[in-house]
Amino acid sequence: MNYNSPKDYILQLLQDLDKEKQAEREAYEEERSKTTLKEKKALGIVWYPVEIEIEAYPILTKTLLKVTKKPDSFLSEFQTGNTVFFFSMENSQERSFGTIVSVTTHQARVLLSEDLPEWMEETQIGMEKYYDESTYQEMERALNILLNPQNPITQKLLSICTGFKQPSFSKFVPKSLPNLNESQIEAWKNLLSAVELGIIHGPPGTGKTKTLIEVAKFLSNQNSRVLLTAASNVAVDVLTEKALEEGLELTRIGNLARVSQKILEHTLDFQIQNHPNYKFILKLKKEAEILFREAEKFKRNFGTKQREERKVKRKEAREILQHVAREETQLIDQILQSKKIITSTIMGLTNNFLHKEEFQTIIVDEATQCLEPLIWIAILKTKGRIFLAGDHFQLPPTTHLKNSPFLETLFEKLIKKFPDPPITNFLDIQYRMHPNIVKFSNQEFYESKL
Repeated sequence: MNYNSPKDYILQLLQDLDKEKQAEREAYEEERSKTTLKEKKALGIVWYPVEIEIEAYPILTKTLLKVTKKPDSFLSEFQTGNTVFFFSMENSQERSFGTIVSVTTHQARVLLSEDLPEWMEETQIGMEKYYDESTYQEMERALNILLNPQNPITQKLLSICTGFKQPSFSKFVPKSLPNLNESQIEAWKNLLSAVELGIIHGPPGTGKTKTLIEVAKFLSNQNSRVLLTAASNVAVDVLTEKALEEGLELTRIGNLARVSQKILEHTLDFQIQNHPNYKFILKLKKEAEILFREAEKFKRNFGTKQREERKVKRKEAREILQHVAREETQLIDQILQSKKIITSTIMGLTNNFLHKEEFQTIIVDEATQCLEPLIWIAILKTKGRIFLAGDHFQLPPTTHLKNSPFLETLFEKLIKKFPDPPITNFLDIQYRMHPNIVKFSNQEFYESKL
């Protein structure tokens, strides 16, 4: 399809994304409507009934609930990061949404998206797992910014990635070369000479990740900030582990429950909790938690005096947590600024504490597994250039719409527009498989270049 302008291209993406979102939403609602409460409990997607208790949240100044169900034989499908909603059996219209921040077999901590509504305190309630639209919301937000981008770097990348402008390159003469093979070195040099965009097409076993880490290593040694990202936590963990093996200092941003045990000590949460300044923050959190617990004494006694006293104690606790938030923001800024390399999923880039962080180079691995709007989230974060790496002959992104336009990724579109070096760099030596095994895919997909 031809477009008259980058804006027309983005408008089409927004339409396609809305259709994709509707398809997933309809699939969820259809499945949900067919299932009774008893069946949902058996499936582990509903806890009912539950008891709730307000707790102090360790970072954000929002309402955190401890949710407890009675021990039973039902399985639990709740996981950290799930979107859930609370419901009342007395009024099916009442819903309050939140996000699970930790969970065990019979207990969960849920961060509410609003203050605790009174109906949740006055009736028997349940908790149900919900389809999560936050990723769609962030993709839509990014695309809407791209309709009229104010940042000149974003404007240039938008024009290049939509085919209205050619990428540019500077002269790069390295003093020494990394320990890579010939095609990897060529890719390494071409990426480092790219002003706006570079691509690595790396079939299985060709050392794509190794080459990317060498790029990041060189840039960090030049005092340039680098963000290593991908769509999945598994892919980001691989990048993180490879970077650590090369002796690179970094911070991994992500939920501890979704991060590999090997790299826990390099996560932002771990570095926060082991920082000397954290003791003071922890003291304030305990003060807030005590106030919240004192407020809970009036939970089942709703006289006017008790209701007012509960409000006062909750207000005092929230004021303390506002101070905590300021202290933690300063601490997070200090930790992140001390590192030249940050690793995170693309959705992790939407965290508020990354808003002020600037990266001269963003490297997206496994770009062929990303819905295109996800890549645009990463593009919005760069203050210089973006490198995409992947192989469009491997797994495509997950879609819910039949014949989804997102099955063709931005990576694949760019390779078609810019098939040759120095923009697109093909790694041609694979180390993982026996030649007889790779023979078919080499002929079928890679034009016998491997």
